[in-house]
Formats: sequence, C-alpha cells, structure tokens
Amino acid sequence: MPSKKTDRLVIVRDTREKRGFDFKRFRNVLVVNAKLDTGDYSLPWLQTGPASISIERKSLDDLVGCCVSGKSGSRERFERELARSREISRFMVVVEAGMQDVWLHKYVSRVPPKSVLASLNAWFCRFGVPFVFAGTRRGAEWLIHDVLSKYAAHAREYVEAMESGTSPQCPPGQNS
Repeated sequence: MPSKKTDRLVIVRDTREKRGFDFKRFRNVLVVNAKLDTGDYSLPWLQTGPASISIERKSLDDLVGCCVSGKSGSRERFERELARSREISRFMVVVEAGMQDVWLHKYVSRVPPKSVLASLNAWFCRFGVPFVFAGTRRGAEWLIHDVLSKYAAHAREYVEAMESGTSPQCPPGQNS
C-alpha cells in the first residue's frame, strides 16, 4: 500500500479488458495487468476482503448487449458478475455514455431504451450495484481514476491512523 500522498497510484486492469484505459493523462499512475475475478479496474491491495473495491467499465453497446438474454446476448453472464460483486465492498459500473444516449437510442441493438433502463434499475434493486453514466469514454476514464485515487487515499489514511494509535475515520468499504 502506498505510504505517502506522493507515491504512485497503482491501478490493476483486468487482462480481459478490451479497449482498456492507460490513465496516461494522469500523473503518478502505474497500470498493472492482472486477472480480476470481478470488474475491470481495482487496486492491488484491495481486490478482495472487507475493504475491497472494483469498477466495471462498459461502452454503451456492451451495456445494452448485457440486457439481452439468449444466444446474441450476455445477460446471464453479466448477472453472474453482478452476483459475484456482492463479495466486493465497493463495486460500480461506469458507462462510457450519458443516460440521454440511451433515451436517444444511440446504440446498435434494437432493445428499446425503456427496457435498457428498466434492466439497470432492476439490477440496482437486486444486486445493489450503481450504474454511473460518465457521459463519454474520456469521462469514464476520469471517473474511474478519481474514485480509485480517493479510495486509495482513504485506505492509506485509515492505516496510518491505526498505526499511529489515533482514532481513524470509518474503515474503507464500510459506511459511517
């Protein structure tokens, strides 16, 4: 775990991630490729356990494909991933589009926009996973970096407080 605020942020990117982010526009970031059981991005020392974090990235077409069952769709596979996400303290899906892109049907599939959004809402209710629309691919990269950076800083501050004997704030991954 990084011990100083000036240390490099290490982001783990799943080896199966297609069109993965390199985070080169951010300073002091190192991307390491490794297999993640759930999600596309995580922190190397917080992939499992009570303070774990993982983020799934989806293009709009990929997200819509996850809403389709059967041969052409991947709904069942995606729901298995959402079920696995229950083992992760903090998990979210970041979409490289805006919600208006769904409403305006800016994707290839014939799935109606209301059906796509109904699936996202049902998955939130069933699995507790938030779907965050980042507006663009660049916005999604920024959001993933920002969330992981802030989570790493919070985890570091918590560990430093525990080591120094001071009263730490809420542990990472737990609600206050």
